[in-house]
Amino acid sequence: MTKSSTKKKRTTSNAKKEPAEIRLQKILADAGLFSRRKAEEAIVEGRIKVNGKTVKKLGTKVDPQEETITCDGKALKRISKIYLLMNKPAGVVCTESDPEGRKIVTSLVPEIRNRVFPVGRLDFNTTGLLLLTNDGDFAQKMMRPSSKVIKKYAARVRNVVENETIIKMKKGMTIEGIKYRFDSVKVERTTGKNSILYIDLTEGKKHHIKNLCKALGHPVTKLARTGYGPLKLVGLGPADYRHLSEKEVKALLYSARTGTVAVSGTRTGAVTRPPKKILRRGTKIGRQSGTTVEEKPAPLTGMDAKRGGKKLAARKAVASNTRRYGTTKSSPAKTSRRT
Repeated sequence: MTKSSTKKKRTTSNAKKEPAEIRLQKILADAGLFSRRKAEEAIVEGRIKVNGKTVKKLGTKVDPQEETITCDGKALKRISKIYLLMNKPAGVVCTESDPEGRKIVTSLVPEIRNRVFPVGRLDFNTTGLLLLTNDGDFAQKMMRPSSKVIKKYAARVRNVVENETIIKMKKGMTIEGIKYRFDSVKVERTTGKNSILYIDLTEGKKHHIKNLCKALGHPVTKLARTGYGPLKLVGLGPADYRHLSEKEVKALLYSARTGTVAVSGTRTGAVTRPPKKILRRGTKIGRQSGTTVEEKPAPLTGMDAKRGGKKLAARKAVASNTRRYGTTKSSPAKTSRRT
């Protein structure tokens, strides 16, 4: 036997196949029926049956392709994965239920019949980019401490922020036993007695930005998330949302592993601009009627504008001469004076 065949045989034998059996509570959560915790409660209560037999033991593994699973007598159906990007408005909580009766974020997507949940949280009055999904594994990869996805924020804070304060924000400080720091921060501009900060975070503790800014004498008066890994909040009004493309999901997973944004044209599928199909809430366009909203291209600037202007002028001249002289030349043909 040659070395090459031996090497090939080893590679084949060492290849690991994904197990067909999956924990029952995970199957229920992925189907959109429950959260993982509620799924465990449903199993213990005896509401779940596998092949007609009640299963109450947590951690039981089942093959969803080969075995029949029922919940309250109804057969479980496999549901496709959903990934949404929303522009969260103020006055909405990022939970699936609220004991205080406040508006919940999932109520903004009534057209999505399957259960979805927010990936992480934004405060009650914080606005901006929020992901919603029914994919538990995807959500965990985005939220786990080792995730390197960069979240971008724009914050309006009181008082003028000096360079010394910027250094402290990057270095970090401990507040009530918890260390807070910004991965990146810069003063975009100052307006009177306020400052506009652009902040980057790879971790998100509760009230992370508000606690650190307040401790340094700059309480936050307005906060918005403007970016999430390769995604940007473009073309969406408050409470609007759209579905993520397959390339965008792959780019997010790539960012979670590496902390960088994929380059356009790579296998990870970089996202340079959002898709043109946008679902708008409370309007006649978009998600109410199912039509699409076309984004206007950004205006050209600098040399691009000059080049674009020259090309446009040349095309107009060709079209004008074609109508006038019946030729595509930029000027009418000159006739010789000689006879």
